[in-house]
Amino acid sequence: MATYNFEQLLEDLKIGREIEFIFDNNNYSITNSSFGWQFCCQNAVLLGSYKTVNELVEKLNRYQIKNQIGINEVFNDSLYENGSLYIL
Repeated sequence: MATYNFEQLLEDLKIGREIEFIFDNNNYSITNSSFGWQFCCQNAVLLGSYKTVNELVEKLNRYQIKNQIGINEVFNDSLYENGSLYIL
């Protein structure tokens, strides 16, 4: 199975898809709610609410999760839990 990288994640977000994954035993999601686009951990909003996905993507490009790990590294290095990635 091919790895899912950060560029693919950004492309999927730009066409309206939502993403869920587990990293470091925490559930993360990137979703479009009635409040706008949000990046959440354990149902707490970390980034959001943005009217457009492009606004969220701009923030995701620079966002670091834990221990100074960029979200781009989580995907490019397949650091998310195996089998936890859902693209909705």
